[in-house]
Amino acid sequence: MRGLEDGDGGGGGRGRSQLSRPERIVREIVSESVPVMAQIIQELTQEMLNSIKDYVKSLVSMADKKEEREELVTLQNRLNRRSDLTKESLLKCQRNQLEILVAVRMGLVSFMTGKLRLATTELIEMFLFVRCRNVNCKSILPVEDCDCKFCSADNGFCSSCMCAVCMKFDCASNTCSWVGCDVCSHWCHAACGVQKNLVRPGPSLKGPPGTSEIQFHCIACNHASEMFGFVKDVFTCCAKDWGFETLLKELDCVRKIFRGSDDFKGKELHTKADGLISKLESKLISPSDACHIILKFFNCKCDWVINFYLRHPLSILCENLFCRCPAHCSLVYFLS
Repeated sequence: MRGLEDGDGGGGGRGRSQLSRPERIVREIVSESVPVMAQIIQELTQEMLNSIKDYVKSLVSMADKKEEREELVTLQNRLNRRSDLTKESLLKCQRNQLEILVAVRMGLVSFMTGKLRLATTELIEMFLFVRCRNVNCKSILPVEDCDCKFCSADNGFCSSCMCAVCMKFDCASNTCSWVGCDVCSHWCHAACGVQKNLVRPGPSLKGPPGTSEIQFHCIACNHASEMFGFVKDVFTCCAKDWGFETLLKELDCVRKIFRGSDDFKGKELHTKADGLISKLESKLISPSDACHIILKFFNCKCDWVINFYLRHPLSILCENLFCRCPAHCSLVYFLS
C-alpha cells in the first residue's frame, strides 16, 4: 500500500517501519481505496479499533503541537486531493472508517467519541462540505443559497454558526461576544472582529452628519451594523440572569468593543464598563449592583441633548436641558 510516502511527507519524515500500527492504518484509510480499507477494518479486533480511534483523538486534540499539526495537515491534504471520495463511494465505507475520515478532514475529535448519533448520509454530507459539521447546527450548505465569497468557497463554511474570521463554529446566544450582520446575518466573534479591525468607528447611521459610532463592518457583505444598540439590547434582555463570571466577561467584551470609540456615548460606555470591572474584581460592588448601574446607563435619555449640542455647538444650553436621571453620564462635563 502507498501510505503517505508518495509526495506527502508527513509524520516528521518517519518511515512506515517507525509507525505504530494505529498510525499506519490511519494513513492507509486516508490513502487507499474505500472498498479495500472497508474490508480490512471489518476484520480488525475491537481492541485495535479502539487504539486507532484513540490515536485519531490524540492527533486532532494535540494539533497545536508541531509534529501532530504537520501529520494532521498532511492527512487532510491527502484527502483533499482525492477525487474518488464521492457520495457513492463513501456509502461503501465501514462505519468506523467513515467516522475516521470525517474526524481527520474536519479536525474534530467529537466524531471519535462514540457519543454522536449521526446518520451515515449526514456524515457523508459533512465530509463533502455540503452539510455543516457543527452537530448542533447541521445546516445544508450554503445556508439559504448564499453566494458570498465565504459561502461559495466550498470549504464547509456555515454562515449560521461559524465565525467568518476564524471559521470556528459557535452556538453562543445572549452575549456580546458573538455579533451578527443586520443585513446578511453572517456572524463573527467580537474578539475576532476587534483583532481584524472589523469593529471600528464609522459614520453614524442615524446620528447627525459628521458624527461617528462603533460599528461592526461585515466581512461578507461590507454592511456596517451599529454596536451600541446591540450591546444595549443584550444587557437589557439578559444581564439580570448573569452570574459574577458571566457579567465580568460581558463587561470585558464591551470594554474591548468600545475601546476605540470617537463618539461620546461609546467613550462613556467604555469608561463605565472599565470602572465596573475594577469594582467587581475588588469586591466593591455586587453583580446585581453592577447590573443595575449599567442598565441605568443604557436607559439614560440624554441622546437628544447630545444630538442638539452636536448640531448647535455654539448654543448656550441651560441647565433645564439636561437629563435628570442618575445615569447622567457626565454630560454636563462633556458639554462644558
